[in-house]
Amino acid sequence: MRKINQLLFLCIALLLIDCKGPEDVRLNESSDLAAPQTFGELMPKLGFRFENGQASGISATVQDNQGKAMEGIPLYLYSALPEQGGALMASGETNALGKLDLMYQYSALSNRPWLYTPYIGLPQWTELQPDPSGAASILLGGLPESSSGSGLRLSNSPGMLLGFKTFGSWTQMGLPSYLTGARDVIDQPFLDDINLSLPERRPVPSFNPQYLASGNDIDVKLVQSADVWVTFIHEGAGHLNVLGYYTYPLANPPASRQQIDTLRLIFPNVSFLNSGGSLRSGDKVYLGNFPPNTGIGWFIIANGFSTATGTLRQPIQQIFYSNPNFNPESTPAKRQHNVLLVDQARKKVILGFEDLNRDGSSDDDFNDAIFMVTTNPISALQYGNIQPISFGGRTDTDQDGVPDNQDAYPTDGRAAFDNYTPSEQGFGSLAFEDLWPAQGDYDFNDLVVDYRFHYISNADNEVIRIHADFKVKAIGASYRNGFGFVLPVSPTLISSISGQRLSRNLINLNANGTEQGQQQATIMVFDDAFEVLPRISGGLGVNTLPNEPYRQPDSIRITIQFGNPVPVASLGLPPYNPFIFVNGERGKEVHLPGYAPTTLANPAYFGTLKDHTAPTMNRFYQTKAGLPFALHMPNSFDYPSEKNDLMQTYPKIAPWVTSGGQQYYDWFMDKPGYRNPAKIYKK
Repeated sequence: MRKINQLLFLCIALLLIDCKGPEDVRLNESSDLAAPQTFGELMPKLGFRFENGQASGISATVQDNQGKAMEGIPLYLYSALPEQGGALMASGETNALGKLDLMYQYSALSNRPWLYTPYIGLPQWTELQPDPSGAASILLGGLPESSSGSGLRLSNSPGMLLGFKTFGSWTQMGLPSYLTGARDVIDQPFLDDINLSLPERRPVPSFNPQYLASGNDIDVKLVQSADVWVTFIHEGAGHLNVLGYYTYPLANPPASRQQIDTLRLIFPNVSFLNSGGSLRSGDKVYLGNFPPNTGIGWFIIANGFSTATGTLRQPIQQIFYSNPNFNPESTPAKRQHNVLLVDQARKKVILGFEDLNRDGSSDDDFNDAIFMVTTNPISALQYGNIQPISFGGRTDTDQDGVPDNQDAYPTDGRAAFDNYTPSEQGFGSLAFEDLWPAQGDYDFNDLVVDYRFHYISNADNEVIRIHADFKVKAIGASYRNGFGFVLPVSPTLISSISGQRLSRNLINLNANGTEQGQQQATIMVFDDAFEVLPRISGGLGVNTLPNEPYRQPDSIRITIQFGNPVPVASLGLPPYNPFIFVNGERGKEVHLPGYAPTTLANPAYFGTLKDHTAPTMNRFYQTKAGLPFALHMPNSFDYPSEKNDLMQTYPKIAPWVTSGGQQYYDWFMDKPGYRNPAKIYKK
């Protein structure tokens, strides 16, 4: 009986072992036998396509402070703030509905992108909050919410603060509680004229020197008794500036700072909502009623507010006054820090400030802080010596609807804006194994190519030209491989292609430079990698063996001209569908996993050896286990040296693959424990 029980136990045990599936084995991470040791042993999550980056988009809407659409507003998408290493990725201008969609390459590695506009009257820099796919929507401007706030720091009655007279309280972000109930209307026609008068990055001494001419009034001068208001319009500064004013008899102006009777604070923090403060265009403060023959001078305390404390920074570093003689610059001509411009048609006065010492790094565009001054009655203000604002005469040399100061190509009527993938400064990488359909050594250095695409769009956000830059970094093979990519459009949309390196008579081209016989526009970059990056010694490859001489990577620029503009959304984003063809055999293509072959690919290779391609099932260029023959990285890749397995070089790729990209999405970065430096190629 005991023998029967033992036999029954053994059978049950064998059945349990036999029923154990591959998932169970992979879950047993404590077992050294179960843990994969090489890239070829990995078991990707079902459907995983090894994508480190994806096309995503930012949808922007721009409105004035009455909720009306603003057309023709230039917007620029950056990977991060420029001072933090950010670079331009996309740009364009809003349509008649005030909308603009910008596409960019997003990866989990990406910083939060920033949206920039040089347009006066809108926040210059706005940090975006993308969802997990990288998409985000943003409204710039628009109908303001209530200005009421919490966290008041001062009493509600006027008082004194560090020697300055105040109107009342404000929030910790510097939003005054004493704003008037209704905001002023700040519409686009008015802002367009201000932009024309004080454009971003246009120094006033060069572009509008008359604003700085001797004899101009830069203080407000009242010849009658009047009520006076100051309205916030714009700030384009990194500082949290403070705006204030002082008064004096016109017949007896102060001769020095010490003779100023009282300095009064208007806006404790001249900063837009979500850009360091809480102000919106149109926020207004009533200064009071002033007797005739009163002068109103102005001052800003440069970077004078602290949101940490909700009050003025101490000690106060620098005050710039509207009286140039009170300012610190060593050169008298550089002491003026504000301009006063009159809009006679609208009966308004514009006050613009420069907030940096003009002996230093000031850009002299006098739009770091812009306000509007209004009086009642209008006739109380003396206009005679105030320079007039500019009206409606935007210079547009190429007549494409984009003014020259916003047009990257002011003399080319087809081109207006620049877009880059991954960014203006960055490169992405493509790494191939060329033994397909056989399994290679998985060092992913048989061909390593860096890329950057620069596509130029018109005022309607349509692409008219592409510059594609490629750097061949390494050839870890003896095969003479070619390289190209596929655009998802008809070849007939392209008028010309230049820059290709085709020397072996392997590629047949149409008259426009696209490859013949293709349903989609196929651009062949080179037909022999060794013609681009020649061997130095008698070795098999280039730049994969550390002990062999290093060859400086060569660069190729492909220029693609479109006959008619193509919407950015129709093209999608680079690297599009890149591929190699192996050792001169045009039909033997190797693509990124999940990307379809071209029309000229030889289907006889599909499903042979280690390949598991099945076009009818929409499965391409992966093994039965789901492993790829090519990889795409959103930045320049430090590839393994020859015969070093990718997983042994970058061990964090294993959890990235098995988790379906949810873990260690940054597996290729230079972080502690992420890489084996001895296995990475170094020149």
